[in-house]
Parts: sequence; C-alpha cells; structure tokens
Amino acid sequence: MSEKYLIIGEDSQIGSFFTRRYSDISVGTTRRREKVSHRSSGIYLNLEEDLSLWAPPKGVTSAVIFTAVTSIEKCQRNPEYARFINVEKTKNLIDILHKNNIFIVFPSTNQVFNGTIPYQKVGDTPSPQTEYGKNKLEVENYLLINKIESSIIRFSKIIPPDYPLFQTWITSLKQGESIHPFHDMVISPVSISFACMVIRILLEKKLTGIFQVSADDDISYANIAHDIGTKLGYNGSLIQPVSWKTSDIQLNHVPEHTTLDTTKLRNDLGIKIPDIRIIIDEIMEYYG
Repeated sequence: MSEKYLIIGEDSQIGSFFTRRYSDISVGTTRRREKVSHRSSGIYLNLEEDLSLWAPPKGVTSAVIFTAVTSIEKCQRNPEYARFINVEKTKNLIDILHKNNIFIVFPSTNQVFNGTIPYQKVGDTPSPQTEYGKNKLEVENYLLINKIESSIIRFSKIIPPDYPLFQTWITSLKQGESIHPFHDMVISPVSISFACMVIRILLEKKLTGIFQVSADDDISYANIAHDIGTKLGYNGSLIQPVSWKTSDIQLNHVPEHTTLDTTKLRNDLGIKIPDIRIIIDEIMEYYG
C-alpha cells in the first residue's frame, strides 16, 4: 500500500487542490465538523480549539501544514489572532507531530524578507515587514532551533487557475468595463500545480532545510492584466493601470522585489523553475 501523507488544512485553497490532485496519497484534516460526519473518512482539526487531546492518524510519516491565516491584510488588521493561529497553535501542532515522529513540510513565504533586493538567498538575513512574514519567520526559527525534522518552503505568490482577482478582471473586460491593475506592485507567480508538486516531493523524500520557490522574475499586476487581455482578445484600452498608493487597500508594506534564489531546489531536487511567461500561460489556459 502506498504511503499516505497528512494534509493539515484541506479546507484551504492549496490544501483542497493538493488533496484532489493527489487523492491516492492524501489524508486531510478539516475544521468543518459536518464534513467529517457526512463521509466515511476525514479528520477533524480546528486550531482555534484545544489540541491537547488531538492525535494524528496512525501510519502517517509526513505532514504538510496548510492551515494558517494567509491574508496579509487580515494579519495586519488583527495581528493578535493571526499570531495565535500562525504561531502559537501552529507550534502546538508541530510539537504533536514531532512527538509522533512525523516529518513536517512547512510552507513559508518570501515575506520573511523586506523585498528591497531581488533573488534573496536562503542564508540572507530575514527582515519581515508584515505581520504574516513575522509569523512565518517565528515558526521557521522554532523548527530550526529545536532541530525538528522538517522542510521549510518559502513560496512567493501561489496562483490558482481560478484566482479571484483575475476572474474579476475577466468579468469586467467581457462586459466592456475598464479595470485598474497596479503598475507598481509586482509578484513572482508560481502556479498552484507547481507548488503542490514541490510539496509532494518533499513529503516523500523528507529532505530537511529551507527551500525557496518563486518564478524567475517579477511581473507587475498591470503586465499580467495586459497578458490576459491579449490572450483572450479583449480591448486593451480597457486596461488602465494605477498606483496601489491611490487605491483603497490598506497595506503597511509593498515589496519592490518578490523573487527568491531557487538554487537549492534545483541542486537537491533537480527542479528547474519554469520561465515566468510559461507560468502565466499555464494560468491563462484555465480561461481558454
């Protein structure tokens, strides 16, 4: 029988994608009691609750922790709750997994850096400017200081094919309405399928250390919008870029660069990051 991996947080977007794509090797947890009661298999786990009596299923040797408050804006608005889930309860969960000899894959973020330089290396000194980045760095350090068997994966921006922002743009363009993407906010997008592939490999190989995953370059939201418009044949004049500084979003920090150095990914796993245009094309295939 093939080894099963514990997917903590199958309710999350990436957790749901992973368990669907790799259903034959996945055992997922959910914070929704009704999902457990309406199916023959399923594990209830809610980080808001007491974890002292919770135990992972028998036979699992690796787990990935997807459960988290991942919105930078939400973490900024409610830093106490974000730290409660992302740090305190996540460390509780890590202790339980470690006690049961379960290897841990911990998705982290490029937000552990301040984004002032491109292609940040694994060994560069972290300087998080967001609550989310600070949360993730604190758990990274907990894993490393306590020598807990784990893979830490710093991702840039993971983009699912049905990314809500892109869907909103496309709906507006279809209706002949203008859109206003940011020309001064960049991302280094990684498709969700690529991210899940890397996670699956690390769950299997149980390689320790910090791995970094990003596209090979940054791209502005405005340029992505133009790519979408061109690919789908919409009127380019409807795409009217603006500065994020004039928008309604409330952010304390927007990085100038979001790329990461991915040398370890290539050297240890033999995985080469695809060209950024290939990543964008993969995402755009969803929209036909």
